[in-house]
Amino acid sequence: SVANGFVALERMEAFGEPELIVSDHKILEETGNSLYHHLSANDLLIPLIICSGSIDYEYKERTYPLVSAFVQKPFSIESLSYLVKSITTEKIAQPSFIAVKLPILLSFINKSFDLYLKLSEANYVKIIKQGEAFTKEDSDKFLKKGISHLYISIKDSFEFLKAYEENLNLVLSSKSVNNETNIVHTIDVLVSIESVSKRLNWTPELIQSAKKNIDTAIKILSKDAALRNVLKNKLANPSSSYSRHVGLLSYMCSIFSQNLDWGGDTVQTKLVMAALLHDLAVDESYYDDIKNWNKKAANLRDRTPETIKYRLHPLDASKLLQPLENLPPDIELILLQHHEKKDGSGFPRALTSTRISQLATFFNIVEELVEFIGDGENLETSLTDFKMWGDAYYESGHYKKTYEFIRKKIG
Repeated sequence: SVANGFVALERMEAFGEPELIVSDHKILEETGNSLYHHLSANDLLIPLIICSGSIDYEYKERTYPLVSAFVQKPFSIESLSYLVKSITTEKIAQPSFIAVKLPILLSFINKSFDLYLKLSEANYVKIIKQGEAFTKEDSDKFLKKGISHLYISIKDSFEFLKAYEENLNLVLSSKSVNNETNIVHTIDVLVSIESVSKRLNWTPELIQSAKKNIDTAIKILSKDAALRNVLKNKLANPSSSYSRHVGLLSYMCSIFSQNLDWGGDTVQTKLVMAALLHDLAVDESYYDDIKNWNKKAANLRDRTPETIKYRLHPLDASKLLQPLENLPPDIELILLQHHEKKDGSGFPRALTSTRISQLATFFNIVEELVEFIGDGENLETSLTDFKMWGDAYYESGHYKKTYEFIRKKIG
């Protein structure tokens, strides 16, 4: 028994490490703080039981991970004795690393932990640093070599579990709307934006905020059963070019529209809803050659039935909103104008920049960027090409101001 943490340190120096430490909470927050830091700095795995009259377990466990157990006062000597025996009876070697399956690692973006490869029971080598991308190509490479797990350091386990819980909660919450949220929560879609998020310096907070905006948009749209089924069917294949296009467009619309000084508080949700719906009326057969169909639709002299059908898909998309009540009219306007061009060369109405809404202008420029990025290969070249093209094309009018706002987000 000692009076405080300083005396405890002196005893440890004189007599060696104890088998167990039981202390009042002051060991953490007052004179004993130095003892806790000594244990932490020297990686001493001495069982530590803290007794306190008031315990915020989540805060304590997050702030003081070395503590083996927290006991709330008052307690009986029998309960404390049982706890001591359960901690000290069997010595279990504490692992230095935790194995994580490769598919789970693919669900993380801008991860806050390093990844290690296990060479032997005592030898681990760092192969991917904190914040670096872990892609499907990396996973496939390890699987071909018979490696199904990578490892994280035990010191990073709290951050890992926190991030994993957030991902899991998003997936579980999506079940309440019949899995429509697969557009943003499947591994394939998340992997497709990995390199983009890293290149554009998207923080975990930005990505989490975008996910919430997308969840909100999907839940609103899914209130109509027919629209919910259309969404589900169109986005059934999360690795398709269509799903990747819509997924990346949804993220970019949400993240790029943060801090806009116009559009209102719901601007992000409006843009994401438009991203989810804008091509929902397009038959998949058109999507294999979408650029060519855009050219054909812009040529108003082309009156073949197939071209007319494609030319009118913005109108068909806007009709999908009719069963939903109290939606802002901005969303319908974005859908109607998402193929219009500033010089009047778009469709279906060949509007010029002065007649295209500001939100539709924003949406159209972001979609141009997504089309330049494509499948994400040669990303730096794609971004450079977009900026060179945009600098020349958006040289005047309110399109220029909106383009310059988005261009700054690219860097």
